[in-house]
Amino acid sequence: QADVIRYEEKLKEVLTEWLQEQDAHEPSSKIRRVVQALTDDEVGAEESERALESKEAFSGNLVNLLADLNANGDLPALLFHFDRYSVEEIARSILERLKKDEQEWRKHSPEWEKKVKGWRDWHAGAKGREKAAQRAELKKDKAEGDKMERLQNAAAVDTSPFAIYANFDPDAPSEEFSFINWGTRYSANELDEDIKHLERYSTTPRFLLEGLRRGIAVHHSGLPKGYRVLVESLFRIGFCRVVVSTEDLALGVNMPAKASVFCGDSPALNALMYRQCAGRAGRRGFDLLGKVIFYGIPNERVKQVVLSRLPALRGNYPLTPTLSLRLVSLLVDSGHAPSARDAVSDLLKIDKLTVGSDITRDQTLYNLRFSVEYLIRAQVMDSNGAPLHPWFNLASFLYNNEPANLALLALFREGYIHKICNDNLIDAKRNLMQVLSFLFCRQYISRANFDKEAFAVNNRTPSKVILPDLEPAAYEIIRRHNEDVLNVFTELAVMYAIQHGDELGPDNELPLSGHAVEATLTPFNSTFLQSLKKTRLSSRSRSPFVAMSGHGDVYRNVDELSRTVRRGVQLTKHVLPAIELFKAETTNVGEGQRYINAYLWDFYMHGQDKPIVEANGIQKSQIWYLLYDFSMAIDAMITAIKDLMHKGQRGIDDDMTSVAGDSVAGVSTAAVQEDWAAEPLDAEDKLGGAAGLDARAAVLNSTSASNVPLEKERSDEAEALSGGGAASDVELIKPEHVSARDWRVYEVFWHLQKDFNEKFKAMWA
Repeated sequence: QADVIRYEEKLKEVLTEWLQEQDAHEPSSKIRRVVQALTDDEVGAEESERALESKEAFSGNLVNLLADLNANGDLPALLFHFDRYSVEEIARSILERLKKDEQEWRKHSPEWEKKVKGWRDWHAGAKGREKAAQRAELKKDKAEGDKMERLQNAAAVDTSPFAIYANFDPDAPSEEFSFINWGTRYSANELDEDIKHLERYSTTPRFLLEGLRRGIAVHHSGLPKGYRVLVESLFRIGFCRVVVSTEDLALGVNMPAKASVFCGDSPALNALMYRQCAGRAGRRGFDLLGKVIFYGIPNERVKQVVLSRLPALRGNYPLTPTLSLRLVSLLVDSGHAPSARDAVSDLLKIDKLTVGSDITRDQTLYNLRFSVEYLIRAQVMDSNGAPLHPWFNLASFLYNNEPANLALLALFREGYIHKICNDNLIDAKRNLMQVLSFLFCRQYISRANFDKEAFAVNNRTPSKVILPDLEPAAYEIIRRHNEDVLNVFTELAVMYAIQHGDELGPDNELPLSGHAVEATLTPFNSTFLQSLKKTRLSSRSRSPFVAMSGHGDVYRNVDELSRTVRRGVQLTKHVLPAIELFKAETTNVGEGQRYINAYLWDFYMHGQDKPIVEANGIQKSQIWYLLYDFSMAIDAMITAIKDLMHKGQRGIDDDMTSVAGDSVAGVSTAAVQEDWAAEPLDAEDKLGGAAGLDARAAVLNSTSASNVPLEKERSDEAEALSGGGAASDVELIKPEHVSARDWRVYEVFWHLQKDFNEKFKAMWA
């Protein structure tokens, strides 16, 4: 390797010298002649690039490429594509091509016909060989001889011409049409056992199991874990030598190969991804050099990927209200332990949490201060920073889904979720699913590209595509939630602009051109200036260029706040926990130009992925990831609700662990009682009212409650037989200390998750 590096340095020196010559661009120059001599005539030719445009040509020629790699000793190989569905199609096409070619070969091959005829003859004489073996066994027992002679007879090997057919299976793939390396310690019987195990305990598609018998495998995050583990093991020992994968194998998995093949172009194929995937080529201790192959990618695209510089790494760690909640919770839960204080202090000492941003440490501290203020107003924590249940659970368990988690908290706090869950189970699940589809994992559709009237006439799919409007009560609750967010962070902008006005300086630069507008020499006592001063509005946080139109420090919405705040006050719309309403009368910029895609609602209703692609416009490669994110979100909701109910069984002082593994231990019973004592006990229409207070009173007075499980546990064998996730045979049992209304909410969430996951798991892989 050291010699190669030195050679590369010397070569660069020579090439640099040639490039600096005056005639470097002339065809007769040294550098041009070298490039011409090294260039393959077929590389970049239009005919060769167009040859793989058709799907049949792409798939058919890929088998020829693998055959050449096998003949040249360049297997094992990793074939990379960045679309999980295309990855499976590539593997399926290779498998089908091998099976088709094998079938044709067997029809016309005298060698195969002779082998099958010999196997049939051997199989026909099986009974005769069995009787002969029994007679030989009787004679051997009666025969006299020493111990050594008996051992030699027992170890005798069948040397008959038909002995080769003992392990022959005419239905098994022929070695000529397989990429398996039979020279490893792994046997065909072990492969059969592992495949039978996968068939019994997982939902692995059959074509993937057939591919393993030919040394072809697929690897991406949507496949069953047992199958992926088997593929990784077989590839490491050299048994399975062709694996088609997404970028999952580019990082973190020890599966080096002799060759890396990029199969087809993709927007995800950039300079960084190329380096990661190409780095898999070449096994340490086995290969001097690895091979990187571009297949079905235009030559210009190959040059772009190979020659591009690596993108600069940029960290992004915005200080959101949920992150502030977790930091405060870390301090409180640990009893202000030194390690927790040091961790929070070190984080806040960083000059810029977001690399490349202008947010300073001072403003980060302001953001933390007002985020805590918002959380106190939202009843997530008290003035001492202690978490308030049940809202703390919902906010912290759904920390990955901000701002939807805080909007859902507002709906819970106002009793709206309890209200819709009081319907019959079918309607309750549908209404809840509509609300969750509105809040979580949003995808949008442009109004300019979607004609609702034309779609309503021509739609032949079960998808609605555009999410139906929520009830007015839900919109009103979310609107008030947005107002609370706007008020808190408007105070932040005003306070920061006042206290740091000297540091910020005059806001006199135009936002696009950066041109500084200097003060004019208009006389102070001019009539025009006096008139302007009498009619102007006071503005401390607003950009003066916007304030000239008569706007002060009163903002209509969070979007306006983030767009028109003065220079130096960094408030990003996506960090503020407001959620867009998308109503017809909305005044937010951007909301009137888009619809919310109803892909979650549609999938829950019909459970099909094809309409989601054709009607909803979601890319097939993205469906699984989007549905998985929602599945994890609803799982976190149920975990938060279940944890709250279990708190009443264990006692408030017990520690618990969130779904992310972070401690969210509760505070003392006395503290919670004191905080909730000020709440009105007669607010029957809110989840801060009857339902919530019943639940809290039950929690607080149930430290001696019996430990009744929420669900009956299934045995490990039943869990394995069901594929590890079906919940159809789980019986819900209501704990005695939980009120009927609160239990109804848990039931609806639980059944909604079961219905969604059954449809979701049916389309895995």
